[in-house]
Amino acid sequence: MTAPLAAAKRAQAVALRAQALACDAEADALDAPALAEADPFLPLDAAAALTGKSPRAVRDAVRRAELPGYGRPVVVRRSDVLAWLQGLRVRPRPTTDDADAAYDALTRAS
Repeated sequence: MTAPLAAAKRAQAVALRAQALACDAEADALDAPALAEADPFLPLDAAAALTGKSPRAVRDAVRRAELPGYGRPVVVRRSDVLAWLQGLRVRPRPTTDDADAAYDALTRAS
């Protein structure tokens, strides 16, 4: 292959690579806002407001690794906050009134 032909092939390859990189960057830019809107990062104060907890409770959850935190200052994903909050959910225990009502219903059925 002659030198001018080889140089032309290299230039063509470089141009195609640059075009491919530009297309990849454009695709990433189009996807980024959709991802950010779907699951935004929240500062700890906003996460606390979302959960009704104090900022300290949210920060402590990050320190205990119950809630994943990212960067400095620490931010958390909205979906992680909601999953953490769901994990804190407890079922109510039956009260004595509920137990008495259940016993009465059972004894009346007999």
